[in-house]
Amino acid sequence: MLAYLYWPAAVLLMAWGQGLLMPAIRRTPPGAEAGRQAFALHWLLTTAYFLPLGLAPHTWPAAVLARVLLFDPVLNLAAGDRPFAVGRTAASDRALQWVALRVGWPADRVRLVVWLLSVVAACYLLIVNWK
Repeated sequence: MLAYLYWPAAVLLMAWGQGLLMPAIRRTPPGAEAGRQAFALHWLLTTAYFLPLGLAPHTWPAAVLARVLLFDPVLNLAAGDRPFAVGRTAASDRALQWVALRVGWPADRVRLVVWLLSVVAACYLLIVNWK
């Protein structure tokens, strides 16, 4: 059970920390430094988040759901943005922008729908796996 509690805590801490850094990162002009920051945020820290799955691979649903449910709203709030705001640089944000363009919705609404579907999935997993 403790392994499942790790994921929400890890997501909250990583998202809050990254969100607090976002205003400074947004002030960085385009160029090599911005590229290094994007690599660190979107590749290194995401990889570091999922590394513990090697120790507890059975917790992958909790890891994915915690990331989807908590990361972006917490990061956005810590950065001073709306909870379901969609950025422009992360692969997930670009994917949401692409879907929003195809369905004719604002990207924020697409993120909210994905979030609500994730809440349903989390409830389903809790009910099915309740012991």
